[in-house]
Amino acid sequence: MFTINRIDIHIDESSNDKDEDQPFLRLTLESIVAKTTIKTFDMDFDASLANLIVYHEQFIGKDNQNLRLLSAELEQMNGPDSQKLVCFKYHHTSSENPFFLSPYYDGIEDRVQVHFSKLVVTLQLEALLSIFRFQDSLMKKLPQATAEDQAKQKREQEQKNIEVNDKTGQIVKKNNAAAVPSLKIDADLDEFRVILASKRAKLFDILIQGIKANVSQAPEKTLINLILSDLRVLDPYQQARYRQIISQQSDGKELLRIDISTSTYPEEVDF
Repeated sequence: MFTINRIDIHIDESSNDKDEDQPFLRLTLESIVAKTTIKTFDMDFDASLANLIVYHEQFIGKDNQNLRLLSAELEQMNGPDSQKLVCFKYHHTSSENPFFLSPYYDGIEDRVQVHFSKLVVTLQLEALLSIFRFQDSLMKKLPQATAEDQAKQKREQEQKNIEVNDKTGQIVKKNNAAAVPSLKIDADLDEFRVILASKRAKLFDILIQGIKANVSQAPEKTLINLILSDLRVLDPYQQARYRQIISQQSDGKELLRIDISTSTYPEEVDF
């Protein structure tokens, strides 16, 4: 088990030809924790990140601090998982495990669980324009591939294609494994909030709540399930007559649901 209390990544911008730098963006990762447990047939890996904050150091927010472009909205009064931005859990077991087909393992070799709490993105127009200008300036300073380099890459790619085409006649081992799930991924996001604003005022407040994704992969079948519970677009002005610009009208718990199923059939199957 290891813990990193804080990581700060600073990005500076050169303001003129004299290479005088000034702070531009700061990326902060708070409380990174990882733990691994290995047993005879099992392996568990748990990791968490308490917060991820992206500051724009050339703009000031309403709290008189550097503008937060990205941050978590943590709930201190609830359980420990709600005080973390990301919780990641991975469990692996061997198919040789005597209890592999028991209800606890359910015939699943790899199981992944990812939980995101509340994430807030602030899209301030002036800050976004400065980022686009910085990106454009950076791309102009990066070395460009010459015609000679492009021709060399093309020759190397053609040579790789020839080598791949020459590898024929290989014996492919048939997979006779039973159609039981070998991989299961469960991911969910409590809330994703996007605030569109300018220097003077907020323009829109977009709330996306209850996103869930489930993936089950078997040797011959893959199931994908996506659920969106709620989507709202609000007028930030509290006294607005019609504050909910877009909202869900029904009382259902699912605003959108997508189910996808794909199957892979053996070559000898004739339709």
